[in-house]
Amino acid sequence: MDMVLALLLLVAVWAVPLTVLVVPPIVLVDALHRSLAAVGLWLVAVALVVGWVRALLVDMDRVDATGDQGSWLAGVEWLLAAVVAATASVVVARRRGAVPFGTLTR
Repeated sequence: MDMVLALLLLVAVWAVPLTVLVVPPIVLVDALHRSLAAVGLWLVAVALVVGWVRALLVDMDRVDATGDQGSWLAGVEWLLAAVVAATASVVVARRRGAVPFGTLTR
């Protein structure tokens, strides 16, 4: 049972960043709903996922150096912020009346 729980946790931890990186561009492909704000929010989400991966790597280096136990929650705040930014990107892209990407006026 512990192995199944660990496997599900591992899949969930890596499925969230992949979802953050993949879903907003799919929504943004629709040219009628693309907006500069939505693209910007998605780029922020990508940067936050990179920050999360960096935090995990720093935690792994600390574990290697000290022999201490690591944490799978290392940098989780970066991942949560990425989820918020990606969700905001999708919401902004899907709202009615969004200014199309590449235009300055409606």
